[in-house]
Amino acid sequence: MSLAIASKSLVSQTLPRNATQRLATQLFLAIGATVILALSAKTRVVLGPVDLSLQTLAVLVIGATFGMRLGVATLLLYMAEGAMGLPVFQGTPEKGIGFAI
Repeated sequence: MSLAIASKSLVSQTLPRNATQRLATQLFLAIGATVILALSAKTRVVLGPVDLSLQTLAVLVIGATFGMRLGVATLLLYMAEGAMGLPVFQGTPEKGIGFAI
């Protein structure tokens, strides 16, 4: 029994059972995590020639709490936001670059 509980992600244990509410909750979590990921990318610490950001920590926390499927979907959403031109990456200007087509 404890092995079955340990193999599930933290979020999957707290999601509602209703399919519509479950999907809405997952969508809300994914969008919220991309906001946190974008903020962690903009937070940088300058230590010599290499800038450090909190993005690595944010990715690890997302993966640990969301599990594989929702975590990958969240990171793909984050990369899609960056591909559309939103200023979510560390090196992009605050006004964005527009739609990158």
